[in-house]
Amino acid sequence: MAPRDATEALLAQLWGELLGVAQVGVNENFFDLGGHSLLAMRLVLRLREGFAIDLPVRTLFEAPTVASLAEHIAALQWLAQSADERVDVADLAYDHGEI
Repeated sequence: MAPRDATEALLAQLWGELLGVAQVGVNENFFDLGGHSLLAMRLVLRLREGFAIDLPVRTLFEAPTVASLAEHIAALQWLAQSADERVDVADLAYDHGEI
């Protein structure tokens, strides 16, 4: 199955580059395509840079498909955005003497 959104497309592209595979489907397993722990570490470093998220290497072992990893990344991005919004609200309340 082809990537369904920008995150899946980027993940499929990165996997293809690292694994030397022309096309990567969203349900294909990173390790079944030839991935190993060293390539997993390289992928995670590129994802940290590309998505500005803290992604432990074990995440790839827990979410080894493009689709599952994209869901995990979306959740991390949502949590980071929510945390930023909570901090902004707290800062605003503090600035106005409410806290």
